[in-house]
Amino acid sequence: MRKVEFAEFLQDEIREEIPELENAQMWLRYIQKDNDRSYYGLTIKKPGMDISPTFNMDAMYKEYTETEDMLTIMDTVRAGFEELPSLDRMGIDLSDYDSVKNNITMVIREKSRCQDIINDVPYIQKGEFIGLFKMEFINDEAAMSATINNKIMEAYGVNVEQLYEQAKQNDSINKKPGLYKMEEVMADIFIDEPDIVKKNLLKSDEVIGSDQTMLVLTNEEKREGAALLLDEGILEKISKIMDGGYYVIPSSIHEAIIVNGFGMNASELNEMIENVNEFEIENEDILSNNSQYYDPEEKVLMDALKYEMKQKFKDVTYEIESNSQEKVTSSEKSRENQYRKEQKKREMKK
Repeated sequence: MRKVEFAEFLQDEIREEIPELENAQMWLRYIQKDNDRSYYGLTIKKPGMDISPTFNMDAMYKEYTETEDMLTIMDTVRAGFEELPSLDRMGIDLSDYDSVKNNITMVIREKSRCQDIINDVPYIQKGEFIGLFKMEFINDEAAMSATINNKIMEAYGVNVEQLYEQAKQNDSINKKPGLYKMEEVMADIFIDEPDIVKKNLLKSDEVIGSDQTMLVLTNEEKREGAALLLDEGILEKISKIMDGGYYVIPSSIHEAIIVNGFGMNASELNEMIENVNEFEIENEDILSNNSQYYDPEEKVLMDALKYEMKQKFKDVTYEIESNSQEKVTSSEKSRENQYRKEQKKREMKK
């Protein structure tokens, strides 16, 4: 069965097997996502509902071609509706910015991996990275999110800076930023000890300095935690903890690792990051293959290779001599010689 035939078959099955969706509107649309992702989605609008979920039809088609199991696919659709949070119960009015502003969050992506959507969405840029904005609705039953595009931003009558400030404020409260020593994070994961307490360095005055400790920057949910790299205040706080500049290993969109280099330059760090991304990280979770460096003097996060190249030439002075006067003099002499030749010709004619 071809994909187009499956799409029609799927819609018929949904209407037949899920009575409450018998009169639902359904349509296919091409979904272009960040991180170079895309798929064909089936959007289903149920009468009387203020949310229209979109299901990944490509994934459903793959599931069916491999198993011919429509029961599992139907269960996926049912669960999608059963788990949807009701915006009415949450007191949310999507047409009112004041009603949704506290649900705005920010995610981080590498700009080069978002070229297909970059013209359609508002974003802020910090070095190699950009911050995209989403509305996220979570209750005890489920969670859903929607990317804010240019049309939504314009309809709300706000600009990018307002979205950025609102997202930072919300994420600092709702997602609880954290910076932890790597050994404490690993112990928390692999050692079943209730007494292990991770110390959040963002809330302390501890200075690591030249210590070789690796630090993990994420949030309490460990979801989209690398977006904290877009907050200048957090970058400056880390600089105080590290007592200067530091390297950033973008391990995924969910976390970043902070180091002072531990004997590796940017090229070596990038090789390590690329290997881990290729074999250990899902493509949709990859942030970047390039290490970054935070310069405490300029207070910017930049590509680490560019930073190291910049440092090599920091004390180099280029002495460039100007030959403009010599060129003028040479030109004048040339005109003078030409004049003399013309004068001799006239004298000879006489």
